[in-house]
Amino acid sequence: MFAINGMRFLGGCSLALQSVLLTGFASSGTAWAVDTTTPKKTTVTRSFTSTNSIPDFAPGAWTDGVDRHLADYQGKVLIVFSFDPSYIDSPQDVKRKLEVYSLFRDKPVAFLGVVNGRRDINMSRSLLKKIDVNYPMYFDNIGQMSTHFGGGYSVYLRMIDADGKLGFSSVTPQEIDAALKDLKWKYKDGGYDKKLDGIVDLLEWNHVEQGLKQLKPLRKSSNKEVAASAEKLFQDVHTEGEKWKTEADAAVESDPVKAYDLYLKLATAFAGEDLAKATLEPLKQLKSSKPLQEELAAREMYGKLNTVIPRARFEQRIDVADYCESIGKKYPATPTGKKAKALYDDLMNARSLQ
Repeated sequence: MFAINGMRFLGGCSLALQSVLLTGFASSGTAWAVDTTTPKKTTVTRSFTSTNSIPDFAPGAWTDGVDRHLADYQGKVLIVFSFDPSYIDSPQDVKRKLEVYSLFRDKPVAFLGVVNGRRDINMSRSLLKKIDVNYPMYFDNIGQMSTHFGGGYSVYLRMIDADGKLGFSSVTPQEIDAALKDLKWKYKDGGYDKKLDGIVDLLEWNHVEQGLKQLKPLRKSSNKEVAASAEKLFQDVHTEGEKWKTEADAAVESDPVKAYDLYLKLATAFAGEDLAKATLEPLKQLKSSKPLQEELAAREMYGKLNTVIPRARFEQRIDVADYCESIGKKYPATPTGKKAKALYDDLMNARSLQ
């Protein structure tokens, strides 16, 4: 083992991985509030029956190119389908597990997939084509996601409820129904014009910036019914934005990182609107906040993992873990530093899944 710029690497670490870690790409950060609470220490077992919350999804690439965080699904039920293709006899084995998708696809339920691809990624991709999966997948080539969602030796369906609690691997339709009992759509039941369905779907799943960008021209549509419905939808989202502004104002002194994220969310989502303009001065003042400066620096380091992890092999997970540990040690009090420490723990626990 040797050190480069204070970061430790195994002797077998590829030069390509070291180069990406050292030069990398700056993180763009996230405007969404991310749960960065360090999880309690748990023992990773084959049954994967822990009900602890997890800190966040691992950095890396999803098949649809969307950057995801668990906070995006707050207030909804999330079903994660995970499997290792090396232990599946036929696509039918997987399809039986996927039946819940057809049962709940029109409910406040999101579906994501995690593929344990450390053995044979090409096999994983081939199997996905055969079973015709209709939702985004994450190829877990270094084993971090599998420490939470399973997939080490079989096929798992895991549920994360509206409060972020991770349920059992043997989730049933009855359990999903129970989790949905008091949940409602935020926008989908608003009676908006059908021409806005795609935008409503974006807003429902917290893609506010993209949704409002598409909504803007429709507020001036020559079709009066569409224009009126678009304006109603905008005002409903604006009401939500006002709550973010109030929350941000209250957090400026006590939690400048939270305030920054909320202000930035408003500034990007409501660009050109008065609500966005009202964030300019607070964002300017927050630049002098030392906790925020450290958090943004930690995010810049952490952001390099989005490039590193998709390229890393399973045997290089210790190199990646060491880099995560270096972030946690350099910025221990920051949300991202804590998230990096949690990712370090996950990668070290991934050894038990070999």
